[in-house]
Amino acid sequence: MPSYSFGFIASSTMDDEELASASAALNAGGWGFNAFVRACDGTLTIDARRVGCATFVVRDVGLRGAVCVACARDYVVVCDGARVARVFVVDGSEAALTWMDIPQGVGAVVELGINDDNCMYARDDAGKVWVFDMDDVSGSARALSVAAPARRVAVGSKHAIIVTETGAVYGMGWNLYGTLGLGHCEDVDSPTLISSLERAGVDVVDACCGSNFSILLSSTGDAYACGSNTDGALGLGPNAPPSTSTPTLIDVPDDVSWRRLRCGASHVVATSTSGALYFWGSNAHGQCDADATTHMVVHAPTRARSFAEHPSMVVVGRWHATAVVGNRPIP
Repeated sequence: MPSYSFGFIASSTMDDEELASASAALNAGGWGFNAFVRACDGTLTIDARRVGCATFVVRDVGLRGAVCVACARDYVVVCDGARVARVFVVDGSEAALTWMDIPQGVGAVVELGINDDNCMYARDDAGKVWVFDMDDVSGSARALSVAAPARRVAVGSKHAIIVTETGAVYGMGWNLYGTLGLGHCEDVDSPTLISSLERAGVDVVDACCGSNFSILLSSTGDAYACGSNTDGALGLGPNAPPSTSTPTLIDVPDDVSWRRLRCGASHVVATSTSGALYFWGSNAHGQCDADATTHMVVHAPTRARSFAEHPSMVVVGRWHATAVVGNRPIP
């Protein structure tokens, strides 16, 4: 079960046993590191070779039945629905562990995301979305209001996208480049409907956020992009404008539709419905699986060149991507 890493992280040296565990794990990508969590026993593996350090493992984070994991700049958050373990990546060879209890009134947490201001967005099992200040030891949470239960919350550097079960999509936070897809560039402090997609009859089922852009996935397998197009992050081609505040369809060949999309800081890794892997955006560190000496930017969706197999798992970090190739379909 080989793995392939692209960008600002050393090529994986995880052995077959570690990879087998990782392929069945919850996973998230961080600032030059990967985090894998086995849900059954809460074992956390941090693949942290961004500074040449070996993989290290926190054998037990005190959780049983972990359900989600997220990465910030220098720490990993693991949650079992009711309690959050915060594991700091100190120097790539050890970890410090702190705890936070989910307050009463919040349901069982099933999804997490953390922005650069240490705000944690959490979706619970009732479809409610909550915001926590990770620097607030009291663990207090603020509820966000959307018209229907949420199915996905995606978090960028300073913005968030919420997708509901009805196919509507909301944006909030930093909006300098039209990152939220609202047709303007003013920041908003509460979830605001992206009305252009609703008017067009587009049902959104998933989303991902980069530093200052957003990618939205429709129920028909189309991808829409908004925000800053720095380093080709929107995938709209070499002649695209520097930014767009309205979600814009990403052109692809007729036989390609998308199953899953995930963002780094300024690059996107997409899996087609056939299982093939595509990249676009910044390739400054080789994170788009292209020669960084000749292709600093990949302007449009481009199929992976390093391998022909379909990956069973893809982990996307801020400046890297790791693909595990096996026989397990991508969730």
